[in-house]
Amino acid sequence: MKGKGITFKLGLAITIIILVVLIPLGYVINHVLQNYFIAKAYEDLSLQCQRLVDLITNDELNASSMVVNTMKITNNHVMLLDPSGKTVVQSNPEEHVHEMISAEDWMTLQSGSFIKKQITNTSPHFILVGQPIIYNEKFSGSILILSSTEGITESIVQVRKFVGLSVLGAILLALAFTLVFVRKFS
Repeated sequence: MKGKGITFKLGLAITIIILVVLIPLGYVINHVLQNYFIAKAYEDLSLQCQRLVDLITNDELNASSMVVNTMKITNNHVMLLDPSGKTVVQSNPEEHVHEMISAEDWMTLQSGSFIKKQITNTSPHFILVGQPIIYNEKFSGSILILSSTEGITESIVQVRKFVGLSVLGAILLALAFTLVFVRKFS
């Protein structure tokens, strides 16, 4: 009976040690990957926004038609606003981007700065990037790009599943090791 008591105590101790290490590690991995994916999405949207602004400010006659064609290619909702904030062109009329930007965001754009924000009060959640269009050193409107974070969320859920399976595998391995160790030395 002594062997079973030692087996249980040793197995419990190893399991607790593994849980104390792996659960915080899983939490950190989750947050690091989530922050990385969100930062990468912001970077990609900012680059896309900059390209559209460059296209518009290059004095090309067909710039608006090129913007419309570009909007059709991307999976993101793109909106071109005039200096007063009215919609000139948008890729998805069903999306109400105006409701997602505040007066403070609009003032930030008018001052020549870009905006980046995460919108979490809708389902699915979105990332919004806005960049002002400065033409002849004057505010001439802005480009807003709205992208769903659904793909990011799905990737994070998959990572959570793999981390959970790793924790379960580590616990089972630790228990098996404990049983073999105790039987061999008792």
